[in-house]
Amino acid sequence: MSLLRNVLTAGAATAAGLAFAAPAVAQTTDTPWADNNVLKLGVVHFSMNDETSELAGPNTPPGVTADVQSPTAATFTYTRHIGEHFGVELLAGIPFGVELNGSGSIEGVGQVAEATIATATLSGVYFFTPRSAQWRPYVSVGYNYTTFYDGEASAVLEGALSGQTDVSLTDSTGPGVYAGVNYAAGENWVLSAIIGYNEAQTDATLRTDTVVDLGAGPMNVGIIEREMEIDLNPVIAFLTVGYRF
Repeated sequence: MSLLRNVLTAGAATAAGLAFAAPAVAQTTDTPWADNNVLKLGVVHFSMNDETSELAGPNTPPGVTADVQSPTAATFTYTRHIGEHFGVELLAGIPFGVELNGSGSIEGVGQVAEATIATATLSGVYFFTPRSAQWRPYVSVGYNYTTFYDGEASAVLEGALSGQTDVSLTDSTGPGVYAGVNYAAGENWVLSAIIGYNEAQTDATLRTDTVVDLGAGPMNVGIIEREMEIDLNPVIAFLTVGYRF
């Protein structure tokens, strides 16, 4: 939670500073934010603050963990302005892939699994400056939902576990906090930068159709199930271009 507080504090301080400076900035129109809706497209980077438990289950080597790589993906956001200073915002990453590399006792083996992630956060927004301002710094607090699908084990992992392995991951829900700034660039266009933090966790289940060779030839010993807890907790940075309507 200390990281959560640090991100929120830093973001709020930045936004407050921009809010103080905003009245001195020239305005492009009398009411550049008269339109109630803003749709944005851009890129988002997830900097994972990941931590995993050791892989647990029968016939599992000790100390097997994983590092979640930090992906960059396409994103879209939709904001609905409500009154002078408030709004509702949906932040979503267009589904993207994420890789897990071996760590702990299997450090250096490279990629051990991958999955596809779809994530969205619905937030309440407070804008520090009025609609007449060209710069609109803001903070928001919301609730995140993340789902994982198309989990797949690498050939390296399947070799280590002695069989074809199915990977499944549970969905995640948790709070998210964000700080950002919008800039009215022309009649209908807006440029935005956002930084935030989500709490996100998932439980991975690996089911291996295990084949062993004890000297008399390959023998199928059935399904062995193993589990790993994964904390993601990413710091998230967005850069977007939007259209007001």
